[in-house]
Amino acid sequence: MPPDGPAKPNLDGMTTTHRARANTWFGALLAFVVFSACAVGIYYLSADARREIDALATANADSTQWALAQSEVELLALLSETLRSDLPEEQQIENVRRRFDVFYSRVKTMQESAVLAGLRQDDDARANLSDVSDRLDTIVPIIDGPDAALIAALPEITSQFDAMRPAVRDVSLIGVGYFSRVADAQRTRVADALLRLGLLTTLLVAALSVTALALVKSFRNATRDGLEKAEAQKRMALIVSTSLDAIIAVNLKGQVIEFNEAAEKIFGYARDEIIGQNMAEKIVPDKLHAAHETGMKRYIRTRERRVLGQGRVQLEAKHKSGRIFPVELSISSAEGPDGEIFVSYLRDISNRVVKEEELVKARDKAVAGEKAKADLVAVMSHEMRTPLNGIVGALELLKTTELNKTQANMTDVMGTSAEMLLHHVNAVLDMSRLEAGAAETIKRPFDPATVAQELLSSLKMSAQNRGNKLKLNVLDPDFNLVLGDPGKFRQILTNLVSNAIKFTSHGTINVEIEPHFAEEQWELRVSDDGIGISEEDQARVFDDFVTLDTSYTRAQEGSGLGLAIVRRLVKHLGGEIGVESETGAGSVFWVRLPTNVASETSRPQHQERLSPRIARIDQTRPKLSILLVEDNAINRVVAREMLARLGHSCIEAYNGAEAVKLAEIKPFDAILMDISMPDMDGVEATTLIKAGTGPNAQTPIFAVTAHAMPADVDRFRAAGMVDVLVKPIGLERLEDLLSLREQLDTLHDDAGPYWDKTHQRDLREVIGEEKWRELMKLFVEEMDAACETIFARGHRSDMESLRPDVHKLAGSASTLGASRLGVLLRRIEEQLDVNDHHAARELIGLVPECWTNTCSDEMRGQDAD
Repeated sequence: MPPDGPAKPNLDGMTTTHRARANTWFGALLAFVVFSACAVGIYYLSADARREIDALATANADSTQWALAQSEVELLALLSETLRSDLPEEQQIENVRRRFDVFYSRVKTMQESAVLAGLRQDDDARANLSDVSDRLDTIVPIIDGPDAALIAALPEITSQFDAMRPAVRDVSLIGVGYFSRVADAQRTRVADALLRLGLLTTLLVAALSVTALALVKSFRNATRDGLEKAEAQKRMALIVSTSLDAIIAVNLKGQVIEFNEAAEKIFGYARDEIIGQNMAEKIVPDKLHAAHETGMKRYIRTRERRVLGQGRVQLEAKHKSGRIFPVELSISSAEGPDGEIFVSYLRDISNRVVKEEELVKARDKAVAGEKAKADLVAVMSHEMRTPLNGIVGALELLKTTELNKTQANMTDVMGTSAEMLLHHVNAVLDMSRLEAGAAETIKRPFDPATVAQELLSSLKMSAQNRGNKLKLNVLDPDFNLVLGDPGKFRQILTNLVSNAIKFTSHGTINVEIEPHFAEEQWELRVSDDGIGISEEDQARVFDDFVTLDTSYTRAQEGSGLGLAIVRRLVKHLGGEIGVESETGAGSVFWVRLPTNVASETSRPQHQERLSPRIARIDQTRPKLSILLVEDNAINRVVAREMLARLGHSCIEAYNGAEAVKLAEIKPFDAILMDISMPDMDGVEATTLIKAGTGPNAQTPIFAVTAHAMPADVDRFRAAGMVDVLVKPIGLERLEDLLSLREQLDTLHDDAGPYWDKTHQRDLREVIGEEKWRELMKLFVEEMDAACETIFARGHRSDMESLRPDVHKLAGSASTLGASRLGVLLRRIEEQLDVNDHHAARELIGLVPECWTNTCSDEMRGQDAD
């Protein structure tokens, strides 16, 4: 852009602006003169070309017209030769034949020549040529015949030639007119072509002129761009010199070619001191020299990028003093005047690394605190459950004796207190499980209304004590079966109803169940007409340890974990929860869960469960011999009495070492193994028993512990324990464990023979002995591989993935007649179908032994054969 202010005059008196304008007008005038000269030259060249083409067209037309006129001359010459009498007959005949051949050739040329094709389009010309040609064709035999015949026919053919003259003349005249028109049309086309050529040439000249102007403009732009690039380079140099990050550029030889001020401050080198020096020797730590050199050589050889262009990388660098410090850098490549160069952007991150180390230490400290908290929860769980085990167990046994009314009331009060304390312990453990995401989800078919009705019946007395009524309303009677976790649903409903009872007096608690099939959800609503919740408290009612206001804590007991656990349970089940309330008008808590409606065929059959009452115990069950391992005397007494009430006998061991000794001597039907014991804990004792060769290596071992955390349960199962009995021990749960032991015995004793020999024999006859052996070999390979992988201990965590493998193996076993193995695999598949992973896991533990016995039985059968 021109500078502001008046333009300064040059020595010749013209200002720069005036000179620029004069140059512009001079350039335009010169372009006009050049263009005009080109146009005039093109005009004269076109005119000259037109004249030459016209002359050529005229010559062509004259030549053609002459040929047409000549045909008439040839006819007259032929006619003249036929009328001559001054020559001998032989000479006359020779002349006639020669002239006839010339004229005949002329006529045939006019009929066949491509030049005269346009003439033959004329009807008259074509008729005349045809007439002449026909006459000539009749004369040809005479001409080519004997001389005497020709002499005799001369008068006749002379009259024929004379008759042809009008037709030949008409053709000649028509040809002259036709070719005159053709010449005119040709000249017109030539003129048009020349005109177009002139226009095209003009356009080309114009295009060349525009191109010339564009080149001039491009030259000016290039000059301007060069100036701008120079300015940009100056600005870039200024940016590099003032950058807060170190900028270092090196060539392929590793020599430093750029080193800004920030780099001088970071590395301690002056720019002049390091330019041209090898970068690796100056700023790369000695321990990284080899890696740097290897990387450079690899890049030069293969162009493989590992650090180059990979974004920010954290490495170490070396100061001039030899100090090693951390840096963050990014490296990119560019083309320089002498080839490829590498540009590095670095910053010293020593302070950041120190802060990160402090954060890591703080994190580790926090993790240690969380672990300490988890350990505290586990220890307190054990310490609280151990006395609770004695209290609850003793109370259950006491209730089975004859008590008077006062004693019965006192035992109920003690039982209620123990259950309340146990509830608080379980609440803390549930929080830990759900927070860690380790809670197990069981999917079984169940009826929400049935579960709700049973729960409300159990809470009826608690509600009546506060003057409340409990009501259940199922809005759709046909909605009676879902696939989900009934235990967690019961826990959710228990917390919500118990909460409603706690804060409602002389009112009604309504429980409603409603399906929303369109949304594939079903909804549970628990409403009451109690004191309600203020709007500001509704936002935090599901938080941990929230008891709203102090008046509630004085009037009602509670840890403030109930709704927090409900929120986590609902989230764990894939649902959502909310509350609607108004102070003094009651509350409505709603829960929406996935529907997953189950089929009628999967409806669980009602099973009568044993009650803690001695009168309900099934006396027909087999009596078991139990090894009871427990270091706490009170717990041993309670467990011994419970086993006696169930009709079983037991031998007691005081610690793990004594249990191992007894297990090596005497066989037992089951072992109840405490976990926390001095000298040798239950896990170590179980491992030794399972690894030994004593009579109890295959005996089911059940953990009895207060350590109910998921990681602990996994550790117990990995050691070989069948199930876990969490303290305090109850008669019902203890009876369930021993029932599982009986189910395992049933599989051992009543599953039938290992091989169905009849089925095998029939199959071998149908498919042939060779095919039978091939199938058996494949089946053995599949089962061996399965026993080493999916059926092996420690490989059963993902139970869902086992279903297709178990189904395939069960079908193969049944097809090939491995009857007992097939029964076992089908039972495992049934348990997987109803998502009873616990039962499936225990049955899977029997597969390796069953397969070993199956193979042994087959070998014995082959030996017998």
